[in-house]
Amino acid sequence: MTLPLTPEHQLFRQTVRDFAEKELFPHRDEWEKARGYPREVFNRAGELGLFGVTFPESVGGSGGDYWYKVVFCEEMVRCRMAGLVMDFLVQADIATPVIDAL
Repeated sequence: MTLPLTPEHQLFRQTVRDFAEKELFPHRDEWEKARGYPREVFNRAGELGLFGVTFPESVGGSGGDYWYKVVFCEEMVRCRMAGLVMDFLVQADIATPVIDAL
């Protein structure tokens, strides 16, 4: 099966990949030893538009389709920190939908 990814999806893929590999992975040992990571990590992810990718732009999202979420999940694992990835997914897929529903 060929995924229906556009050039925009591929650009988003590169953004997520660079974030995971260049901004997160280098801190893996330090953050895992500390059993946490700085709050700024969430701020940076927000700056890059990684949260709310499937929400409409009218509510602050990126207006992307389901495949943006797939790309996000495929690339975030490159940081090699399952807990951090899970925190991002909880924020994006559990907390954000509740806020949007208010």
